[in-house]
Amino acid sequence: MKKKNSCCSYFDYDKLSAVFKALSDPHRLAMFNYICRCHLQGARNCNVSELSTCCDVDFSGVSRHLGTLKDAGILKAIKLGKEVHYSLEGKDLAETLRALADLVDQCSRCECEEKQTKGEKNE
Repeated sequence: MKKKNSCCSYFDYDKLSAVFKALSDPHRLAMFNYICRCHLQGARNCNVSELSTCCDVDFSGVSRHLGTLKDAGILKAIKLGKEVHYSLEGKDLAETLRALADLVDQCSRCECEEKQTKGEKNE
C-alpha cells in the first residue's frame, strides 16, 4: 500500500513494514548477519545446515525463519539439487532502507533549521 498525496508518498509501507517485522526477531537478525558475513568473505549462498549453526534454533525453525526473510524480500532462495541455498537480496533492501534513511536525514536537517530560525527570533 503506497500512501498518496503526502510528503512521503515514495514509500511502500507494506514492504517497509515486512522488512522491519522480519528483522525484529533476534534469530532472523543473526541469520541475516551470518549471510551478510558469508557474502563479504566470498561465499554467495548459505544452506539451512550452515545457518543452523549461527543461532540456537532447530533445523525446522531455521527454515521457517528463512522463509520469513525471503517473503519480506530480504533473501532470495536458489534450489541446488536437494538443498535450498539463501543469499542476500541486497539491492532492493538497500534501496528501501536508503529511502527511509534519506527521509530521516531530511527531517533532521529541517529540525535543525527550525531551531536555528527560532533561536534567531528569540535573540
